Amino acid sequence: MSPSPGDHSGRTIPEWMDLKNLNGRLYYMVLKAADGHVLPKNPFLVGRSVEQIGKVEGAFYEKSQNWYVLKLRNKEKSRELTKLTKLIDGTPIKIEYHPRLNQRKFVVTCPEVEGMSNQELQAELSSQQIIDVRRITKKTSNDIVITNTLILTICSTIVPEFINFGLLRVRTRLYYPLPLLCRTCLKYGHPKSKCTATLACNRCHSSDHDSQACTKNPYCGNCKQEGHTLSSRICPIWVAETAALKLSTEKNITIAEARKMAQQISNINTYANILKSDQPKTMRSVKSTPARSIQSQQQQQQQQQLPNQKRSPPANQPNTVSPPRKRLTSDPSPEDKATDIDNTSGNLCSQSREMISSNTPAPSQLPSPPSNPFQPTPSFNNKFDPRHRKTCNK
Repeated sequence: MSPSPGDHSGRTIPEWMDLKNLNGRLYYMVLKAADGHVLPKNPFLVGRSVEQIGKVEGAFYEKSQNWYVLKLRNKEKSRELTKLTKLIDGTPIKIEYHPRLNQRKFVVTCPEVEGMSNQELQAELSSQQIIDVRRITKKTSNDIVITNTLILTICSTIVPEFINFGLLRVRTRLYYPLPLLCRTCLKYGHPKSKCTATLACNRCHSSDHDSQACTKNPYCGNCKQEGHTLSSRICPIWVAETAALKLSTEKNITIAEARKMAQQISNINTYANILKSDQPKTMRSVKSTPARSIQSQQQQQQQQQLPNQKRSPPANQPNTVSPPRKRLTSDPSPEDKATDIDNTSGNLCSQSREMISSNTPAPSQLPSPPSNPFQPTPSFNNKFDPRHRKTCNK
């Protein structure tokens, strides 16, 4: 699958140009403290410890997990980093592959695998780095129907364009997960099993009663608005979480980075909408119109209100009378043009005939033919003589 805009998980240059394999696909590593220790707050110390083995393409710190995320493009160096157990100051550390960013999920549809279990499919697809297979189910009025659409998890940062089911080649597409909503505290970002808050009502976000016995008006505690519940898809928080998950899936970044990026995009759009909606049209026209044009418009309106009175010139212009303009003659019609062309061509033809007749000598002035046929023909100075043309042709 071709990478989406902003996704640099694949190779940066072709393989035949990368002889040392320094620009391969992206690997995400995690550097964290081991044996109950805490990482030092000096980032230069951590950087010098890692660069002993080799330079990394990039890194960032996840405060929620208290670890560093390293980006590499050389598989051999990533294996060497896993052998690093101490920093320069002696702090014990552990470097391993990122549990989530080195895996991608995608969807395929293959009706021919109907009847096969998920374990059998995973065993058959393990040669293509597939580590998990899950079927999508569809809920009907009576029961749950198992479909032939599969969610596959690959141990790679690149989603393949096709996946092989035996002799069949099936096209893949990205898998976009839904926002994770905790059913206990009704907040996004964590499951119910990891929540320690008290149970809240799904309808009014109150913690003193159950949602099934609630008769209050719907109220969303996330966006602080009435008219919809917490799990409603018209909630602005749900829309923002969906946009962040889409960015995280397409660009293969953490959900925290995707939320910041989505917030920046929404701020830009909101600012543009404010400029378009809140600014009145009269203010835009006044700002874009010069002062002189405004004065001229006011003067035209005053003159239109008093059509019978004599119009006076503006105050900033002298009362001068411009001289009368000469009336331009109208263009000749096509018939007149044709007549003029015929007259001109006729005059030219008559002039050329007069020139020819004046230069042509009389018959008495022409030299007589020689009596001796071997005598050379005398030269003719008149180029209009027909005998001269015959002689030249010979």
